[in-house]
Amino acid sequence: MKRHEIIDALSRPGNFPWEGISRCLNHPDDCIPVFLLLLEREARDLPIDPRERLSLFYGIHILAALGVGETFDPLAQALRKPAQKVAALTGDAIGETIPQVLMALSSGHADTCFQLALDPDTDWIIRNAYLRCWTFEVLEGRVSTLTASQKLSSLISGTPPDPTDYIWHGWLTAIADLGLEDLMPVVNRALDNGMIRTGATGVNEGDYQDFLHAHMEACRARKSVGDWLDWQKQNNYLAFGAAREDFKRAFLFAPHLPLPLSQETEDNPHVLRAAEESDDYEN
Repeated sequence: MKRHEIIDALSRPGNFPWEGISRCLNHPDDCIPVFLLLLEREARDLPIDPRERLSLFYGIHILAALGVGETFDPLAQALRKPAQKVAALTGDAIGETIPQVLMALSSGHADTCFQLALDPDTDWIIRNAYLRCWTFEVLEGRVSTLTASQKLSSLISGTPPDPTDYIWHGWLTAIADLGLEDLMPVVNRALDNGMIRTGATGVNEGDYQDFLHAHMEACRARKSVGDWLDWQKQNNYLAFGAAREDFKRAFLFAPHLPLPLSQETEDNPHVLRAAEESDDYEN
């Protein structure tokens, strides 16, 4: 496959480009250099046209499915751009499939994921993607539970994040999903002493009950291999893979090429078109 064929196959507006994706997965030597070069250009703020950027969206997922480790660093750099620029690259997938893309690439990068999750200059939804990726590294056994407890405990020592910082919601999720029983008293103290804002503008009673339920479910699931696999799937702690259903899910949250101005209306902004398309996702 030539470069222009790859870009053409993955940037047809409104279509689920499974045929092009399949060809890329089956011809990694042709597509990997194309996607890595585009990603490097995106990371360095070099010019990329809209069709190249849309093809790169699928390219990032293809690189993850192929397990191309060199993807992690330039992708991390691209995700640290201003939120509007990240949205142009990832669409709504930043909260859906991008965390799983990071999981497919994160082996050996656990410390970096944790550091990026705490970066106050990065948009919260991106920080949360990294925190989920770090949690995945713990679940996979590449980070010990002792180290995980120490790192999560470090948020309440020294200079903790602001009580209103959304990192606390991700912090609670990580503790619950990892089943860290030793940190339950730490959570209660942080809530009681105001280190984490509570109430309508913070962690409310419903959030706390959800936290307790999630912790109980994670601990219960660990008692059975079958239950554990189901729990991982339900909670999206699976690395992005090469299955058609994985890419169809990515398509649902993909950015879309802008329509000509004459076709744009207030009721049909192109950034929301993925949610408004029909079920005919095939070419």
